[in-house]
Amino acid sequence: MHWKIVRTAIKVIENKQSSVKGKGGNPDATTLSSKRRQIPAYAILETTKAEFIALKHMSHIRFGKDELNYIMDLKRINHDNLTNFIGICYNDGDKFYILHNLVERASLEDYVFDIDFKLDETFRSAFLRDILKGLAYLHKSPVGYHGLLSLANCLIDANWVLKLTNFGVTKLLHNLIESNNLKVIENIPFELYYAIAPEHLQGVALGKSYPRGDHYGDLYSFGIILYQILFRIGPYEKTTYGHKGIFDLGNCLPRQKILRFFDKN
Repeated sequence: MHWKIVRTAIKVIENKQSSVKGKGGNPDATTLSSKRRQIPAYAILETTKAEFIALKHMSHIRFGKDELNYIMDLKRINHDNLTNFIGICYNDGDKFYILHNLVERASLEDYVFDIDFKLDETFRSAFLRDILKGLAYLHKSPVGYHGLLSLANCLIDANWVLKLTNFGVTKLLHNLIESNNLKVIENIPFELYYAIAPEHLQGVALGKSYPRGDHYGDLYSFGIILYQILFRIGPYEKTTYGHKGIFDLGNCLPRQKILRFFDKN
């Protein structure tokens, strides 16, 4: 079961149409069924298409025993509501890649904010059920949690099955960035942090790093997703907080009291 990928095995395809927005209108069922995500780039490994997180290599990476065992745990993940973790390319060129199987159809974000898509109770309940199934599996597995749960990381395949992607990588990326092994190529969009529990953003260089995350944080993120599915708006659209105000909330939360509450309940 190989997870280390050589750079020559990866062919990166730039999507020049990723910035092109679809026009409004009333699409028919055929249009909805053929909906495709707009992503800036994807990779091809032999016959497999993959999406990836790419960072800049700053220094040689040496994974310890615990990290190697954890990556193997990621590789063993197998569930209908999770994408397949393909592997990692590192110490091979100027970029570091983490790759998961590509789901091309759409993300849940695409459908929630598509005013032409009728997000009725049937769709809502099916999508939420799939998210909970994927989370339950992760929380019981050695991986332990997702860490980056959001609408954008909930992908809808050709059979209308929702699959979680980019799971289990936050702690690894956070530690590699903190140890100056890696550096982001472009600033991480602030929107990525909107579904992250504010207390998990303490000490995180926003735009430059990822939160470590834990299973408690996944519950917060699921609450944000539930809100977005029900009301079809962003999590902070009804507040007067700006970016700074939202993330300053994390510095005011008594994290230990929150954890004790969850432990008792």
